[in-house]
Amino acid sequence: MIRAQIIRISVVTLLLIGTISAGVILYRIATSRSEAPQPAVINTALIADLPQQRNSTVDTSHLAKDIMPPTNRWFSGIALNKDPKAVFPLPLSFKPSNSGFSFGLPNITSSANTISGGYNPAIAANLSATSYKVTRYDDISVTLTYYAAGDSEIGSVTIAEGSPFVSYVASQKQRIAVSEFTKTKSDLYVKNGNQAYAFRLHGGSYDGKAISLEQDQSVVWYAVPQRATAESIAPYAVALDSIAVSYSLGRTSATTTLRYVTAGHESLFGALPEHAVRGKAVGTYQTIYGVMQLFPAGTVSFDVPRIGTAITLDISRLTSADKEELRTQVQTDVAQLDLVKQDTYFGGKELYRAANLYALAEQLDDTESAQIVRLAIEAVISQWFDPKSNEVRDGRNFYYDTTVKGIVGNQTGFGSEQFNDHHFHYGYFLATMAILQRYDMSFAAKYSDFARLLAYDIAAPEASVVFPKQRVFDPYFGHSWAAGYGQTEDGNNQESSSEAVHAWNSLAAWSESVGDHTLSTEATWLLSREMAAAKAYWITPTISDRPLQSYRHQTVGINWGGKRDYATFFSDKPSAIFGIQLIPMPPVMEELRTDKKRIATNLSATLPDGNYSQQFGDYLLMYRSLIDKAGALSAARQLPDEFIDNGNTRSYMLAWIMSQ
Repeated sequence: MIRAQIIRISVVTLLLIGTISAGVILYRIATSRSEAPQPAVINTALIADLPQQRNSTVDTSHLAKDIMPPTNRWFSGIALNKDPKAVFPLPLSFKPSNSGFSFGLPNITSSANTISGGYNPAIAANLSATSYKVTRYDDISVTLTYYAAGDSEIGSVTIAEGSPFVSYVASQKQRIAVSEFTKTKSDLYVKNGNQAYAFRLHGGSYDGKAISLEQDQSVVWYAVPQRATAESIAPYAVALDSIAVSYSLGRTSATTTLRYVTAGHESLFGALPEHAVRGKAVGTYQTIYGVMQLFPAGTVSFDVPRIGTAITLDISRLTSADKEELRTQVQTDVAQLDLVKQDTYFGGKELYRAANLYALAEQLDDTESAQIVRLAIEAVISQWFDPKSNEVRDGRNFYYDTTVKGIVGNQTGFGSEQFNDHHFHYGYFLATMAILQRYDMSFAAKYSDFARLLAYDIAAPEASVVFPKQRVFDPYFGHSWAAGYGQTEDGNNQESSSEAVHAWNSLAAWSESVGDHTLSTEATWLLSREMAAAKAYWITPTISDRPLQSYRHQTVGINWGGKRDYATFFSDKPSAIFGIQLIPMPPVMEELRTDKKRIATNLSATLPDGNYSQQFGDYLLMYRSLIDKAGALSAARQLPDEFIDNGNTRSYMLAWIMSQ
């Protein structure tokens, strides 16, 4: 990979940097699966046919040569910004500078609309460096290497989600300025106060002002947990190398396994409540997501319920009267169908809107309506998915970003050129292709290679020369991050948990339909984790810890690394704040039915006057139907057209409710 320069990708170029055969590149899938994986195949000729653009919006000065830019990661803020931002390797907060770094436990507070746990520079380490670069990362951990003048390597610091440790390994003899620590009888160094911090030396010495290290010696800092002492944690304070992630699918569960790799003693794993790890904890930390428990573990596994893919509604059991009503409504909606948007978000939503109409028309044996919608969808897809027919223009086409390595719509939206929200956008395209594959296989097959490019942009099973591994997904938290570069001091964020769920449901449905076992297995795991996280952190969170109790809401609008907000980026209305956690209500969202009491509570808090005539009123009625089908159906029939979202139709809304 080449950084920060124009690259014209061609088959000849890829022959030099990848394993190519007949215009395709093959990747070995190393992550464990419940069944033997199949090789994934990407048609690289399609990438070569796309316009190639260098990215001028990203700063790569903190990336080492040949490191794939890590967009949409919890640590993107320290990798892709000239002025690094604070990041949150919970339980800690951390921020680097060119000369060193600072870290500390966030101070947890709450107000009516926000739970805060921002950056706290309690401990500073001055390395007398002049620069740093990200030299290694995996799904959960990241290593920064520091340099003196003339690019002489000083040493490397590694941090990770779920790890209480900041590990530093020296590359040469040096002194690290860090003061106010006192030596204990057990050869630890502790700084007391409202929160105690400690460090353990592996070689080297400390004189009260600075740590002296020789090459390959290390120091490991940590915040002393509650219900623990500096001495009780010290045996686990060994330098962290990396974290390996694997997953598997059982009949009813999806299992994630994390292996914290160190050079010596087993490490500690910080489990949030949703990890449901059992055992005897050796200490705890308060976080904005609840109490984190520390468990001695080199390897830890945890399960979530396995979620089955559902891409189209099952209306087979509807009454004749319901089907006739739907048939009439489908014809009305088809007559009003208008596919005009040319950005990847609203353009994708329009396609999904049409695809659901198409599926309903097929199921209702309305061949004329189905034909009209199918031709409209195919005309638009053939523009989006045929690189040779589209020169660069403000229209339906994509380009390949040669700096960040990914597929971007030429007409951008919501910062998509900065890799914001790609999983939201491309989930709509993949859902459309999955529905086309079900009813119009020959056309869908024609463009399956391009659909795979969008799938790999957001969820490649392994890193390659053209795409990163699972660009947006965080296997520690179990959800995606939406911001490409992480450009705030609050860390990365995700607003629409439901569009993330929709992305993985769409990916699973499409990959199953084309027989891609590797991708469908991965997508089912992503879907299962994202659904569990959507419930736990956005839709039905448990917010009961004392420092969090000033928060006055039952749901969360935006989760960040360092705070949780009852808000959206576009509206302060409750219908928007909760509705953005429902859109576009694919059939898989029926999984929310499991907590009927909470559904009633959420609706009462969101719409205290019961008025659905507002933004996302259609999706809120669909949500209501999980506990009150008759009332929701009656209200849906009367809902004014202006409150039906541009990714929805009255036909789909009614069919969704009728099928409950």
